[in-house]
Amino acid sequence: MRIRIKKQGLLHSRRIDAPGMIENVVVHEDFLHPEQRIVALYFRGENASGIMHFTYPELAQLLKSLKPGLSLVKKSKILKE
Repeated sequence: MRIRIKKQGLLHSRRIDAPGMIENVVVHEDFLHPEQRIVALYFRGENASGIMHFTYPELAQLLKSLKPGLSLVKKSKILKE
């Protein structure tokens, strides 16, 4: 996985490009308020690490946008030379 971030400062913007691996995925359930579920994605790389939090609607939208691309990957074939 590769994380690319553009951070805007007062005088200039800074770009961060950090490769890494997903270490853990944690779902924080709230039984009293199920609409407030949060999915935390923990990642670690050589020079960077962090946590990305997704609310359930954000994750559902992400999965919805990824589905068409995933169906193309399933239908592809590798030809031997």
